[in-house]
Amino acid sequence: MQLEDRLMILKEAGQIDEEVFTNVNKIIFMMKEEYNIELTEENGAMLVTHLSIALQRIKKGEIINQLDKEIFSQVKDNKFYKISEDIVNNIENLINVLIPFNEKVYIVMHLCALLEK
Repeated sequence: MQLEDRLMILKEAGQIDEEVFTNVNKIIFMMKEEYNIELTEENGAMLVTHLSIALQRIKKGEIINQLDKEIFSQVKDNKFYKISEDIVNNIENLINVLIPFNEKVYIVMHLCALLEK
């Protein structure tokens, strides 16, 4: 399966709408162009799936629980934390969506894991 297939399945299943589908594709392109990170099914499936569902939740005004404090502490100590945080800020600017803190933390966690590979 390719990331495009994953996104199409999410869209066809009604998990994400057309706007989120388009925005996630923009993010995938930005990752390649600005950070030279080519997201694939192998390295980016978790990030892309979480990001897709998170953006749909944000659009619906749904709120998620805060990440466990100990896990958050580990994420903050990750050597890729700062660049991951910068990427999330760039994502917000790219798609013109304010990502709530609790969602940001999870996305940063996925980005740190991606960058460690």
